[in-house]
Amino acid sequence: MDTGHGGNLASVCDLYGWRPEEILDFSASINPFGPPKKVWSTFRESFRQITTYPDPECRRLRRRIGALLSVPTDRILIGNGSTELLFLIPRALSPRFIFIFSPTYQDYEAAAQAARCRMQFAHLPPSPTVDHFNSALSHVQSKIDLVFLCNPNNPTGSGLSADAVTWLVKRHPSILFVIDEAYADFVDEENASLLSRPLPKNVIVLRSFTKIFSIPGLRLGFAVGSEKIIEKLRRFQEPWSVNGSALRVGESLLGEKAFVEQSRTRLRREKKSLFEELSRIRGLEPIPSETNFLLIRRTDRRSVEPLRRSLVREKVLIRSCGNFRGLGRSYFRVAVKREFENRKLIALLKERMP
Repeated sequence: MDTGHGGNLASVCDLYGWRPEEILDFSASINPFGPPKKVWSTFRESFRQITTYPDPECRRLRRRIGALLSVPTDRILIGNGSTELLFLIPRALSPRFIFIFSPTYQDYEAAAQAARCRMQFAHLPPSPTVDHFNSALSHVQSKIDLVFLCNPNNPTGSGLSADAVTWLVKRHPSILFVIDEAYADFVDEENASLLSRPLPKNVIVLRSFTKIFSIPGLRLGFAVGSEKIIEKLRRFQEPWSVNGSALRVGESLLGEKAFVEQSRTRLRREKKSLFEELSRIRGLEPIPSETNFLLIRRTDRRSVEPLRRSLVREKVLIRSCGNFRGLGRSYFRVAVKREFENRKLIALLKERMP
């Protein structure tokens, strides 16, 4: 049942004979208020084109993103979710050494392994400063070609400002930084994304439509980088990796600024309440987060597996974090959901914590 990711409803449903709508899934950090209403009509309209191939170069969506970000379209690559692009980068660029800060998203390591790249890791505290990142890099700069940096970070929820990240990448111009901003839309600060400013040449930014717009089943993301780097990636990308429905929906979502802002406002309120309630449960220590999920530690250092299994029997899923490098068996992660759903989780945790 453990695939290394949250949101594995298919496995749970297959194991227990349940339907997805019966399950309350806190293991996947998806906006609980989406998708926007426009998605449904756009998705239905896209069915008319299922008899034709989608545009392999995703021209319309690239133009829309380029206009929004004031970036030339030849610096944008669309992917079947940002995860496709994440695996594409080491395969296409063939870095010798990849540096990964832990704990962080596990697919950085998986992507490096798939491309047979050598790796080095640095363990950072739950809420690191830019000096922590810089110090770790300074010790290995001469042999590192590429760095994966999740900002804000999964699973800790910590983040650096765009100013701090810009300072870091300029300090290490010989290293290519892959900045994964899958959760940047949930951060309240305007200075959260590197895409709000001219992008340094040694940076690739990854963005996802999945999280903020609640469309994980469609798979859609994009990369922004230098023309030279994006062209290299494009040559290694499989043709038609992005389906036509995802492209049409993506085009419609780029105008949903009000939806994003309203989601952030509502999630800020729900996160504050959830954090406070979790802090009152004896034996649990939630870690402050800038995004739409919370990392939680059992203070008795016991494994969360018995707790996770007991919640599954109640059709509630949490994300065990024992398989994150740098974390232990006593950590788990929960998404911030709607008020009545959060209340159910809190009630169950109060019952089951000793």
